[in-house]
Amino acid sequence: RRLLILTYVDDCYVQGPAESVEWFAAQLNDRFMCKSTNYLTHDNSVDFLGMLLKRGSESMYIDMSQYIEAMWINLKMAEAEQKLKLKREPETPISNPIVPDSELTKEEAKWVLSALGSIGWLSMCSRPDLRYAHSRISQHLAKPTLAVMRAAIQAVRYAYYTKYLVIEQKYTQTQSEWRCYSDSDHAGNAEIQNKRRSQLAYVIMNGTAPISWSSKASAVQLYD
Repeated sequence: RRLLILTYVDDCYVQGPAESVEWFAAQLNDRFMCKSTNYLTHDNSVDFLGMLLKRGSESMYIDMSQYIEAMWINLKMAEAEQKLKLKREPETPISNPIVPDSELTKEEAKWVLSALGSIGWLSMCSRPDLRYAHSRISQHLAKPTLAVMRAAIQAVRYAYYTKYLVIEQKYTQTQSEWRCYSDSDHAGNAEIQNKRRSQLAYVIMNGTAPISWSSKASAVQLYD
């Protein structure tokens, strides 16, 4: 049987002919206590690990707007915006150097960890535009300060105000149309804790969809 099977802990996604998918689901149900099988169709979207998979008339989509809205509520961002008097929508997920300043309280540090966890999942699943910001901010988590919290707030707000962005792939796309891009800032990050490590990044595209991407600091430091 020709099936594509993706598993993550106790979640499972299966793609293939309807008869084979039903056979696979029956085998699982015979062995384990499973929820009802949810089929991805033009009329029914499927939530897989926070990613809403959608079938349109011409394309497939990965949409995480519902995840972002839940993140916004869980992090109490509406209250934070009012308290900090933030009105202008951020144009980028990160825009300023993170310069160490006053330390955070225990509760503030806990909030930063929660925010970075949510942004990290987003940036891994469907939002490569957040990957660089997540990497940069995460480099400061050993000793988070107020500047780190401000950067995390900007990243969360950027994600919320661009929640309509999705990954799209046309049904007509062929597997041969691959493109790869890579870049480096060549030790361009002057933040003290970074020690002039270069930020390395790549993205691999198939058609209109990014398939794999990364942004992280090099292990080689040019300043001690």
